[in-house]
Amino acid sequence: ALPGVSQVRERLEHLAYDARLRASLPARPQPHPDILIAAIDERSLAEVGRWPWPRARLAKLVRRLTEAGAAVVVLDSLFSEPETGERQRLSPLLEDPKLPETVRQRLDELLGGDGDEALAGALSGVDSVLGFILHRQADQDAGALPPRLSFRIQGPQGVLPVPELPGLTGNVPVISAATPYQGFLTVIPDEDGIIRRVPLLLRHHDRLYPALALEAVRALLLIEEPVIETAGLADGISITGLRIGELPVPTDGQGRMLVPYRGGPGSFARLSAARILKGDFDPTWIEGRIVLVGATALALPDLRPTPVASVFPGVEVHASLIAGILDGGIPYQPDWAQGANLSLILAAGLFFVLAGPALGALQLGVFTATLLALLFGGNLYLWQAEGLALSIATPALVILTLFGWFALAGFARTARHERQLQQRFGQYVPPQLVRRMAQDPDHYRDEGETREMTVLFADICGFTGLSERLSAHELRQLLNRFFTPMTRIIFETGGTIDKYVGDMIMAFWNAPLDDPDHARHAVEAALSMVEEAHRLSDTFTREGLPALRIGVGINTGPMHVGDMGSEYRRAYTVLGDNVNLGSRLEGLTRLYGLDIVVGENTVAATPEIRYRRLDRVRVKGRRQPLDIFAPLGPEEPEAFVRIWDEALAAYQAGDWHTALEHLDELVANEGEKPLYRLYQDRIRKLQAAPPDAGWDGVFTLTSK
Repeated sequence: ALPGVSQVRERLEHLAYDARLRASLPARPQPHPDILIAAIDERSLAEVGRWPWPRARLAKLVRRLTEAGAAVVVLDSLFSEPETGERQRLSPLLEDPKLPETVRQRLDELLGGDGDEALAGALSGVDSVLGFILHRQADQDAGALPPRLSFRIQGPQGVLPVPELPGLTGNVPVISAATPYQGFLTVIPDEDGIIRRVPLLLRHHDRLYPALALEAVRALLLIEEPVIETAGLADGISITGLRIGELPVPTDGQGRMLVPYRGGPGSFARLSAARILKGDFDPTWIEGRIVLVGATALALPDLRPTPVASVFPGVEVHASLIAGILDGGIPYQPDWAQGANLSLILAAGLFFVLAGPALGALQLGVFTATLLALLFGGNLYLWQAEGLALSIATPALVILTLFGWFALAGFARTARHERQLQQRFGQYVPPQLVRRMAQDPDHYRDEGETREMTVLFADICGFTGLSERLSAHELRQLLNRFFTPMTRIIFETGGTIDKYVGDMIMAFWNAPLDDPDHARHAVEAALSMVEEAHRLSDTFTREGLPALRIGVGINTGPMHVGDMGSEYRRAYTVLGDNVNLGSRLEGLTRLYGLDIVVGENTVAATPEIRYRRLDRVRVKGRRQPLDIFAPLGPEEPEAFVRIWDEALAAYQAGDWHTALEHLDELVANEGEKPLYRLYQDRIRKLQAAPPDAGWDGVFTLTSK
């Protein structure tokens, strides 16, 4: 791969690893029962003094921990030079023969013993672990060489692929000799400076040395000889893991271990070193635990960038490693990961090559999204359930690249096909149909199709009188200002404009694009159109133009839709008895004095919308009666709607007296309305000339 591509891929893998790690961490991690941080925190600096402390004081701290029953004391510090204390500075005075003996004894008592000796003595009284540093400066060695640790190789023998660092900074001999357990503090961050994995083994002058965490566990379990497990390669051997006693420690081929972070800073139990020095603690907090003495104060330099926090105490990195080794919760990348990654990429590439050209953009997008969901879901599951740190960014990047390539190729094909269709059909079909034909040419038929649809008719009430009052120019401007927002509302709800005829606009839903909620969308469009008409009317009246009111009829049912017309002119339109019924319903808005009248099929298809039942009618040209309705707004009082329903039921049952009582009650509460006045007049006519005995409550319309 090109260097730039490789760097981008590595960066994406790091970001994906960090995000996956953070997503899997608990909000409040439980402190590890076997690990305690003796924290050099802000309180310790304030009460004890600035860091580093005199080694005699550290010796006192170690003794306190020993007396409390600490199983292992780990010092996350380095003592590479002899301590230069007050005793050394005052040694000429103490050796002066003229100094009175009593003064000499008092000074000797106040200054105490040698700090290095004191710390070494304290460390020798407990299983303790010291740190040292391996680095790349070969000419800057300092301190004593740590004790040599013997490892047992289990598997093929050979030169282990462990990084070698030529420089070593150890502890002063007197302190180094106090404990056989010493591990390096060295961490090697990734290219971006983040500590995601640390080496458990490093080489110095052909000798292998263990990490501090490895030595802490070895001291706890009293293991003399850790095991390095190896596997053979074509050009040498690889490390597959370590074993400390019965504890397996999975690593990569170079002996590096992914840090099993438990959470952000403070994930481990802490006890301020100041409290320990004062004896202000419960010994049970320390008894039987590995105690790491290290800096947590923000003012101290031992803070590291990690995936879980940009500022993370280095001592907690070591604690996280120890906890992972003890509990077995170490994420790792198995040997077969690279092969599985390559197989996944090849399989995805093969599918895209074979099936990509035949898939539409939506199908290709769905497949890609499904593949990515399986990739991310499976990756996260294997991480959480098995601790497998598998690559995710690389296969995801390959899948997205393939998707982008084939999607662009598909778009280019579709655009070319659409241009061809536009040249052939663009003069007589709407752009929506051209796009559908381009995207789904196999399902387009010139003869059209019959399907369940919803049709809407809307026109301006009193348009004839309106047109007589305006000039042709004014009328054209008014209609343009009317049709533009109405068309926008229809388009926003997924409708198709069929035609404009004078002041009338006709639209339908569920063709050419499928719309399972076509009835609801049509009713929502009608409500928005009425609201927009009221707003336009207010604007017109302020401008001195006539007020504007529209009537809308909506019907749902089987309709025939398709590309129809002659060889000279064609249009994508809708036909059928249910279309004609929609036009009849629009005409009823004037009779009932309402903005919207809806057919019973539309009401049945939109149970989520509230309606007022208006009447049962038989329109001209149809023998079968139907119920008609008007949608209710949220402001309609339920009590008045109930009274209206009772009035309508009484009317259709022939109980004229009860119906009139309910209507009078509605008028008294809501005022005169055309609908109430219509029924009052109708009932009075029926009272004056009663219908035949077989009257069924259906009102028959004699005109369109």
